[in-house]
Amino acid sequence: RLDGTGDDGIQVYVVQPAEPNGKAILVFHDIFGDESGRTKQVCDCFAENGFTVVLPSFFRLPALDSLAGPMSLWTRVTLLPKMILHIRRFPWSRLKVLTGLVLEHMRKELGATSIGLMCYCWGFYPMSSLLAEQNDDIKCAVAYHPSAQINLLQFEGRTEPLSKITAPVLMLAAGNDPGDVKPGGLCAQTITAAGSQFKEYSTMRHGWVNRGDLEDGAIKEGYDQALAEGVEVYRKYL
Repeated sequence: RLDGTGDDGIQVYVVQPAEPNGKAILVFHDIFGDESGRTKQVCDCFAENGFTVVLPSFFRLPALDSLAGPMSLWTRVTLLPKMILHIRRFPWSRLKVLTGLVLEHMRKELGATSIGLMCYCWGFYPMSSLLAEQNDDIKCAVAYHPSAQINLLQFEGRTEPLSKITAPVLMLAAGNDPGDVKPGGLCAQTITAAGSQFKEYSTMRHGWVNRGDLEDGAIKEGYDQALAEGVEVYRKYL
């Protein structure tokens, strides 16, 4: 656990390669938290490729696990409002403090000198907010089935932070993701950082990377390809 001032503090999952080299990845989890699906196993995979990986636990929502699968109308009516209220409890002003604790730990204790970002779904909100601050040692970012809607729930604008991003972003959207995160959508039009790429995995469903069923051959292929694309980005820019 990393402790800050007052009640600020956060748990982190850290995995390092056999020979740490200053290259690190900060991961922003999805709405279900750091225990969602195989989020930690994916961290392990990137560590095996030579990166120190840090996954903070901004929150956990075990009571909303049922939202990870197909939702009935009743589920939507009863549980989605709870999700929205929870999201509203974590504006960037609060997340920024927690993220600052994690970055300080990565730089001072883990020796991170070149940092990449990664996110799933909800995590695109804090990730894009951090990218907009243009930290010199944050070199690139990879977004797996991101959501660009969270700013709206926080009553915040979307285009301003996206337009401030200067590090290259790889954004991989699922076929059923909203158009704003797909090629030609809002993010692609607004994020002008050199080297950025916007791709659609048209046969994949939202959540395939960290929650998709890898017993399904097509999903496994999409998962492997998405991770390979991420590794390529980090090797290029970190």
